Amino acid sequence: MHLRDHTPRRTRHLRTAAAALAGATYRLTAWVKNSGNIEHGWLGARTARGTVINEISHGGSPDWTRFVLTVKPGTATQLSL
Repeated sequence: MHLRDHTPRRTRHLRTAAAALAGATYRLTAWVKNSGNIEHGWLGARTARGTVINEISHGGSPDWTRFVLTVKPGTATQLSL
């Protein structure tokens, strides 16, 4: 999946929904590159109701940077990534 956000807002959010198997463990891998002038970025997974399952914070990434996050949705079957 390749997500791109071209909105002119200062705060940008990229989200997608994903089905999950209850009790499974997933590894979310993302390659991030931005202008490098951001202070905080987040990569994470939430339930469809917005409960944070796991997330990591990152700063500016002017070069491609790989982030890996383990996601254990418990009983949730729909995720927001």
